[in-house]
Amino acid sequence: MLRRRYSHRRHLLIVLYLFYRLLVFAGMPIVLGMLFAKMIKDPAYRSRWTERLGFVSSSVTPADIWFHAVSAGEMIAITPVIQAVASIYPELRLIVTTTTPTGAAQAARVCNDQIVHFYAPYDFRGAISRFVSKQRPKLLFLVETELWPNLLHHLATRDIPVYLLNARLSANSAKKYALVGSLTEQMLRRITGVASQYQDTADRLIDLGLHPKKSHVVGTVKFDVSVPPESVRETSVLKQNWVSNRPTWIAVSTHHPEEDLALRAHLKLKEQINDPLLIVCPRHPNRSNDIVSLCKKRDLTVATLSETPQDVDVLVIDRMGRVIPVLGMGDVAFVGGSLQGTGGHNPIEPAIQRLPILMGPDRHNFEEVCRRFEEAGCLRLIRNANELAQSVGEFINDSEYRIAQGEVAAKVVEENRGAFDRLMRYIDDVLIAAKIFEVDTDEVSTLS
Repeated sequence: MLRRRYSHRRHLLIVLYLFYRLLVFAGMPIVLGMLFAKMIKDPAYRSRWTERLGFVSSSVTPADIWFHAVSAGEMIAITPVIQAVASIYPELRLIVTTTTPTGAAQAARVCNDQIVHFYAPYDFRGAISRFVSKQRPKLLFLVETELWPNLLHHLATRDIPVYLLNARLSANSAKKYALVGSLTEQMLRRITGVASQYQDTADRLIDLGLHPKKSHVVGTVKFDVSVPPESVRETSVLKQNWVSNRPTWIAVSTHHPEEDLALRAHLKLKEQINDPLLIVCPRHPNRSNDIVSLCKKRDLTVATLSETPQDVDVLVIDRMGRVIPVLGMGDVAFVGGSLQGTGGHNPIEPAIQRLPILMGPDRHNFEEVCRRFEEAGCLRLIRNANELAQSVGEFINDSEYRIAQGEVAAKVVEENRGAFDRLMRYIDDVLIAAKIFEVDTDEVSTLS
């Protein structure tokens, strides 16, 4: 009976995997069509686009460790880890892959002779095979939760261990993975180990098929981020050029139609406050032209960061990798992706700049992180333009309250630090288990 059930399960897995491969093969023209459409709309996607098909230069030295971070947020979070590994183990060669140009822009800041960036290959068998054959990594660290059947299958056939770092899985995402439960379970079996941000993620992954012995909870390294000195200098210049002494609020990591909501709130704010400035920092800077057009339709004067500094109602950030220095320009921040179903973006970034935080109700991407700010009373819920205008106005008019709320937000960050050290100890154990080299315990202790 058990043998029959196992055989049935194995056949189901084979069918699901073959169906996925067929689906990927049939979808290749669509994926490539979407890529070329992005290349037309956003020039950043034209750069090194063949890497997405696994074509990398044969002159590039093969890698020891492969880190994959999808976009800018994941790259910012994992950058200190990558730099620490490179510093402690200079004999290792590291490659970093990202999916988006914003992630690539962040990766470029850490690249040197030891660390090289590529765009990640699509989950096509040929693309993955070409990339892995050229780079020959000894292990792969996936940042957060990136599970791709062809990638995991190919690495398993080459006996290349795969680890999830800073893993997070929302309840919504877990439900989606559960729809193909057998395939998800098979992928999780091919994961060598997981360092989760919080226990809820660990529990969901175990429910989906991860062996409990592979699961570790270390916290999120996003709380260990700090404002780099170069960002402080950049903020000072930006404030001098654009802000002066004007009351300023920031709508950061926004998506359509959140920008229009912010503009409507700003028009209401102009009725209450003298000469306020709104800075819009969209999640995808290539949308800046659309936002500029939207401002003009609302009869708001507007400029982009690429233009000569001028006195306007709205400043639109049209450059990648400017979130941290731009947040330093403001008095209060609305974090986007939280009013249109995306699931919200990182509230830690405004918190480290000591800003009060406003977010909509859609926060499942940062559920545990947001809960900590809410419990401390420094994250306020807003649902529409009226509530946004009212909240921003309250903070701007009451500087004492605004500063106090910013300090509370910064304190939440400080109280939740420490994941970096725990994660680095986990990585040291992983490198020893992978037998890449022998770890010098004295060096490890200095890191922690």
